[in-house]
Amino acid sequence: WHFDELVWLLKFESRFVRGDQYAVALALLDRGNVVLGVLACPNLPLTSISVAHPHSPNNEVGCLFFAEVGRGTYMQLLDGSSTVKVSAVENPEEASFFESYESAHSMHDLSSLIAQKLGVKAAPIRKDSQVKYGALSRGDGAIYLRFPRNGYREKIWDHAAGSIVVTEAGGVVTDAAGKQLDFSKGRYLDLDTGIIVSNQKLMPLLFDAVRASLAQKSKPQP
Repeated sequence: WHFDELVWLLKFESRFVRGDQYAVALALLDRGNVVLGVLACPNLPLTSISVAHPHSPNNEVGCLFFAEVGRGTYMQLLDGSSTVKVSAVENPEEASFFESYESAHSMHDLSSLIAQKLGVKAAPIRKDSQVKYGALSRGDGAIYLRFPRNGYREKIWDHAAGSIVVTEAGGVVTDAAGKQLDFSKGRYLDLDTGIIVSNQKLMPLLFDAVRASLAQKSKPQP
């Protein structure tokens, strides 16, 4: 590779101090485009996480996800790596969704309204850090909703690595208006309201639910 502009982003989440989910995220940008991403998730179970099964049967944890533009996404285990793909779920009733554990990073009431309009029946899976991108890339859930509260500005290092891990696994990552995330404008993302992530089949339905929910929330309350 020969790049005119190389930007390495390294994010080490402090949540490891609490023993919660955290990720070491590394992304390579070329002219604002993410071309390589790595997510190290030391506390993420090796098997699929869900509300019913949040932990591996033998408490085995530790996953490394890596993706290169045009070459797919892989998950590295101790005994080798394998390619991963996002969930193929098409029926919203069968889908589950991720959102941030911290309320400052996600308006849980808005996510709940979106899920309701979409027809999602499963309870949300709330996890810290970019492990949500890694888990979604391997099909643990089908949707990731992130709608920070007013005044919060998204930083590029919180999404660069995770976004390519999901897109190279066949998923879609956009803002609430359907625009691709723009990592070329410095440390902050210029977003329309929030970030939504899903597979290509569910995304049109998710957009409709997001638009309807945002419109409902913007109406003056009696």
